[in-house]
Amino acid sequence: MINSSDSDSTSNTEFPVAAGCSIGCALWFLLFAVLWPLGYILTRTFEGGEQSFFALFVGGPGFLFGNILALFGYFSPSKDSRRLALIALAIMWIPILAAVVLFAIGSLLQ
Repeated sequence: MINSSDSDSTSNTEFPVAAGCSIGCALWFLLFAVLWPLGYILTRTFEGGEQSFFALFVGGPGFLFGNILALFGYFSPSKDSRRLALIALAIMWIPILAAVVLFAIGSLLQ
């Protein structure tokens, strides 16, 4: 006979798949949409055009799917899933916030 407390304990130990995949998508976005163009900008070889298209074409879906999976992970009952989803959202949104702040400071200094 299965005890109800046994089934409760096994449901909390499941691997948070949606949140884990959201971290993968967030890192994919970070690599291709943030770090790839940033490398070209820092080496002063950024020409725009194909370089920015490739970064957005590859990193954009990672951002979209990463946010969707992070929302699924955040609203799941598992605490591990919620923690991983918040980490994924931070990985995706902190670079965007930093870029907005840097552009705002740059426009104020001109």
